[in-house]
Amino acid sequence: MGVSLQFSVIHNIIHLATGLVGLALRYTSDGKYAREFPQIFGVIYTLVAVLGFAHLPGFVVSMLNLNTAYNLIHLILGVLGLLAGFTSSARKPATA
Repeated sequence: MGVSLQFSVIHNIIHLATGLVGLALRYTSDGKYAREFPQIFGVIYTLVAVLGFAHLPGFVVSMLNLNTAYNLIHLILGVLGLLAGFTSSARKPATA
């Protein structure tokens, strides 16, 4: 028996909001936050994964239906975000 994703409306809204924040920052700041966004959300998603694996706090794990599959997804997103944010070079503004 495998672990499956148990969809939660709140959880899906959080992921959708994260994506919308990223898109909004991209299009309203001309990429000014191209490094900060993945750094911040890399930390957040990695922390969510660690807390999810530890089942802490319990009410959040229950409310968001976190399980091993979601924890792995959050860990992968977090690590990729950290890599993208901390290993990319600083973007220089375009000159006319």
